[in-house]
Amino acid sequence: MRNWVSCFSCLPSNIFILLVTFVIAVGICGCTISKKQQSYFGNKINYKKMMHMQQQKHAISVENETPEKTHEMTAEEYERLGDNYVSQGNLVMAFVQYNNALGLDPGLIGVHHKVGQLFLRRGMNDEAMVKFEEILENDTNNALAYEGKGVVFFERGKLDKSEESFRRAVNLEPKLWKAYTFLGIIYDRREQYEAAINEYQTAIAIKPDSSTLFNDLGISNYLNGDYEKSLEALSKALKLEPENSRLYNNMGLALCKLGRYDDAFKAFKSGGNEAGAYNNIGYLYMTEQKYKQALEAFEKAIEKKPKYYIKAQENREIAKATISRLSEDSEQKKSGTITIDN
Repeated sequence: MRNWVSCFSCLPSNIFILLVTFVIAVGICGCTISKKQQSYFGNKINYKKMMHMQQQKHAISVENETPEKTHEMTAEEYERLGDNYVSQGNLVMAFVQYNNALGLDPGLIGVHHKVGQLFLRRGMNDEAMVKFEEILENDTNNALAYEGKGVVFFERGKLDKSEESFRRAVNLEPKLWKAYTFLGIIYDRREQYEAAINEYQTAIAIKPDSSTLFNDLGISNYLNGDYEKSLEALSKALKLEPENSRLYNNMGLALCKLGRYDDAFKAFKSGGNEAGAYNNIGYLYMTEQKYKQALEAFEKAIEKKPKYYIKAQENREIAKATISRLSEDSEQKKSGTITIDN
């Protein structure tokens, strides 16, 4: 994930490009459907493309990794085995076990949803959408399927449809914190920061142990111009994840906006190194037209890393040129050679 302050030298002087970061986990659901619905899913399942892509990607032998069976396994046991593989990051074998479970019981909606989530994680959005729509054809009130469709629409850049799907999901199941998170991100992209803040706060009420949610809340408050609340949210995020450098960098931005430059420097340093902290502080000074302070900060950044700290060198030259230009304009103004409009 990009930090807010990782590339200051390439940003315009009057704006920050702030990216919201979030973590989406694979959802787990164990619902089932009636026997009458099983034949539909059994006829629809086609996983050849998934299997081919997964095996080509990881170049592993499914046969060699399949655990030795000591008895005939049930669909539920295959599902649990698939869940274990997901937790280990082995999506190939997770898919195999879910496929085995569905071979025994095609009506396991929860497993169909997990397969849809695997498709999402592999970037196979079309296949994921088909899976979620299959679920909804048999269970029109399946909140997780609407949430999955919301993710697909989001990945396709169709934010209106994504919002509609996520809203339908939370109306059906108010505890889907991931859906609220996506809604917050959608509103951030539309610059509807108050709406985004409300969504993040709802998500946090459901999942208060997520540092990424507090980070997202901090970003929205920053974009909304409420730097105190931004700092408060980021501080809570750091308590949950004290080694996260991204959070320190984001906190540094909020502290600068509050005029607490010494504290901001410490935050930037904690999130990276001393040279980077001086460069970030220098850039922030420059955006506030404090060019002399900016130049001093860039000089210190170069002093700390003279051989390869290119960003600080570029920013130093910009600051020097700006100071020189302002000095010339000031002299011309004093001599009456230029006119400044009131």
